[in-house]
Amino acid sequence: MSSGTLAGSATQPIFDGFTLLHQKRAAEDAYDQAAATYRSTVIGALQNVADTLHALDEDASALKAAVEWEHAAKVALDLTRQHSRTLRIEQATINSWKACDQSGSHRLGNGAAEPKMEMPAEREMAPMAFAIDNR
Repeated sequence: MSSGTLAGSATQPIFDGFTLLHQKRAAEDAYDQAAATYRSTVIGALQNVADTLHALDEDASALKAAVEWEHAAKVALDLTRQHSRTLRIEQATINSWKACDQSGSHRLGNGAAEPKMEMPAEREMAPMAFAIDNR
């Protein structure tokens, strides 16, 4: 064996050792990069879940407010219908009294008896209430 060959054989593992060292460091760097990418992906997914839960909470609050508003609107509508029905009944009563007054007031001076004021019969007012309910 010549001295050149022996020297070449002795230095070969050193060069291979540096190559292996660089390969190991490159593999470790690739592993660290993959771990960082994985962490970033998991954090992004968790953030998406948190955003979705927050949006669902806001939607639930909006739905609750809408249901409460709908209930309040129904109560207001029912009260308005009841008030309207009462006003129509009162107006019908006033019209009935006016009709009685107009037909009998000119006779009071002639000694005629005062006309009897009566409330409209319930069956006369029922169609008015029915008409209001159908609106």
